[in-house]
Amino acid sequence: MRPLSIFALLVSLAATEAAAQPATEPAAEVPTVEGKAALEMDSDAPRAGETITYRLKVTLDAGYELQVPENLRFVDGLEPVRDGVVLKKKEEGSRTAFDLSIPFVVMRLGRLKLPERTFEARGPGGMLLHVKTGRVKVTTGTWFPNENNPLPGSPVGPLPLIERNWLLIWSLVILGIVALAVGVTFAVSSRLRRRRAPVGLPPRPAGEVALEKLDALEKRDLPKVGELNLFYTELSQVLREYLGGRWAFDSMDLTSTELMRRMERVRLEHFLLEKIGFLLSDFDLVKFAKVVPTSSRAAEDLERVRNLVLATRPLPAVDPVVAASPGADATPPEFRPAGGASGGSEGGR
Repeated sequence: MRPLSIFALLVSLAATEAAAQPATEPAAEVPTVEGKAALEMDSDAPRAGETITYRLKVTLDAGYELQVPENLRFVDGLEPVRDGVVLKKKEEGSRTAFDLSIPFVVMRLGRLKLPERTFEARGPGGMLLHVKTGRVKVTTGTWFPNENNPLPGSPVGPLPLIERNWLLIWSLVILGIVALAVGVTFAVSSRLRRRRAPVGLPPRPAGEVALEKLDALEKRDLPKVGELNLFYTELSQVLREYLGGRWAFDSMDLTSTELMRRMERVRLEHFLLEKIGFLLSDFDLVKFAKVVPTSSRAAEDLERVRNLVLATRPLPAVDPVVAASPGADATPPEFRPAGGASGGSEGGR
């Protein structure tokens, strides 16, 4: 066979093999439209504890629905008020205008930058559309006047001389001796009690203690008598004590941000970490930002903490026959995996 014929045969075989391979289509790129984002504020420099509103306006083709994202945390220092989110839409011929309002409570002083955000919109047949917004900036103020330009106060006049009050001095000395005697007595009695206490008793499980405290808090019904701040302070303390006792670390002196950083070291599923973050954030809004929830919301928050404890506490050893019987799974339904298997590590906010 001649060299030219061999070359033609090889070219023909290569073409046949290329034709036999299925063509791969490139992944379809999600279309993107521009949305208009702005902040609505009562003043140019909102102060800590005040509320500002993030507004997103966009017009889409008919049939598309703008989706409210699950994660509303745009930047540290602005806490979203999830109950205040409002989505309005208005039909305009063959298109639909959407107006999304997300309220935020100012938690930090200084200049805050809200980054670019991408929202999703779903159309007919599950078609996906991205709505992209630009960055927004806000400078928060302070409750203390003249902070950046302090001025000297009025001069203080001469102070009168005070004679030595021996009665007060001896009274304080006597009180100090009495306090010292009480402290020594208390220390000695505590040591004697520890000696008489049984040795080797294991500490009570953190989940058991937390459930008892939640039951006691529920019976007191503090929201009914208007003590919402006290209720959320004690509910937050029960949650913090449980997290520290369950995973063996000191949780009471940590801020909410420091506590979440410590919990990220725990082998816990991501959605449970999100639920803990949501609980701590909501409780801080009531304690520090003076947000006033309803009594029904307070009862729901107590139930959320109880379900979190039930879902994350260590399961006790059970008899295999009892575990296989119907109804043996005591995991709250909202914390069960979507597939139906009970693992005690999944739930809804």
